[in-house]
Amino acid sequence: MPLQAEHLALITLRGVDRSGVKRLSGFEKHHTVPLRVDDYHNTWIAQIASEELESSINDLAKQLRQHLNYKRKDITAGVDGNTAFLNTPTFGYRLTIALDPKSTAHVEWVREVTSITQDDIILDGDVSLLIGEHYQQTCFQALRPISIEELIDTFEENDAEVDYPHDCAWCSVPLPSIDGQVIVNPTGFTIEYGYPQAPHVLLRDLYDILPLSPEQFAHAFLEG
Repeated sequence: MPLQAEHLALITLRGVDRSGVKRLSGFEKHHTVPLRVDDYHNTWIAQIASEELESSINDLAKQLRQHLNYKRKDITAGVDGNTAFLNTPTFGYRLTIALDPKSTAHVEWVREVTSITQDDIILDGDVSLLIGEHYQQTCFQALRPISIEELIDTFEENDAEVDYPHDCAWCSVPLPSIDGQVIVNPTGFTIEYGYPQAPHVLLRDLYDILPLSPEQFAHAFLEG
């Protein structure tokens, strides 16, 4: 059955991939790779990546207009600093570039699908592939705090595999079927995949683990 509207509004589909700073279209021979990550250098990264940001959002807007018969007024798109954005009547899209905190010779491209109002658009494989196959995380914000201790106890009482630190700040459950895991914290959970997927795959998998109350959450894993 379709996801409820209140659940859709809490979902963010997220993906991160890396590329070299020197591969950005605006990087010139006299430029040097930043030595540290800070606001100044990230602003510079946005400048030398402006061509990629503009072309990416323009191409996506054009493809969505053609595929979904959207009109000009149906799509709001643009570039704001390090982020290219696109809003439609049924979802929002963000593409953000920033220096990789672990290696200043690289940048991270963060893609996010947010503000979903209808799941059928994202579940359409053709539309989904237009948005890309770069997504490794489904982030879900809980409507109310999740008791991690209660969730851990439920799993352990049912002899289910669960991992957690000594302070029970979070817990994780393996998902062999997707080569991934679910990481739960008091404010929600993240499904992490072992490899990138298209958005419709991530959204489809949510059918097996909603809603989020500890009892129902545990039941879905144990019975699924």
